[in-house]
Amino acid sequence: RFGLKRCVDGGLECIGQIKPVEEVCNGLDDNCNGETDEGFQSDIDIVFVVDYSASMNDKLDTLNYIISQWTNKYDSRTDIKIALVAAPAKDENLDGQVIVLSQLSDVATFMTVMQNNRTAGNSGKEPTIDAVYLLSLPYNPLNINWTTNSRHVIFLFTDEMPQSYEIPEIPEQDAISTAAFNNVKVFIFTSEPTWRLWNPYPLN
Repeated sequence: RFGLKRCVDGGLECIGQIKPVEEVCNGLDDNCNGETDEGFQSDIDIVFVVDYSASMNDKLDTLNYIISQWTNKYDSRTDIKIALVAAPAKDENLDGQVIVLSQLSDVATFMTVMQNNRTAGNSGKEPTIDAVYLLSLPYNPLNINWTTNSRHVIFLFTDEMPQSYEIPEIPEQDAISTAAFNNVKVFIFTSEPTWRLWNPYPLN
């Protein structure tokens, strides 16, 4: 930005001028070359964690519709990959476990898997805290095919309070701290009054 010459203490100074500086990742064109945050864009890996327990059965059609509306906006973006994880799966034999239903893929592949999972089962142990914790660990115990140097985002959908079925159980604060320490963004979508039990996750 050009400045204005002003007389300051008997000499001319340029006031309000902004000169180009080294580009940083802040949403601004710091080096004044007409591009924003060049060199800082990274792939975005998104994991949708869905509670497929019995109480979610009447919500899954709506959830599938909303997710498809959102993801379709990005179907041409090669820098975005999406995975689906169940916490729990609808298979009663997998109750209380975090199950990877699909690895990170393009939007079309993800939506095919999502549409094939439109109903819940009879399971009822929701390992949602475990899902956040396991997806945030750098040694990747769920073997997610994370993109190198990507940003990690978790969207979790449940109608229940936070729960852990790991042995020993994972304290909620440990999951929060692990996600924050490893720069994993976590967003929880839940219902009234359950959301109050997820605090401070909704603020994250």
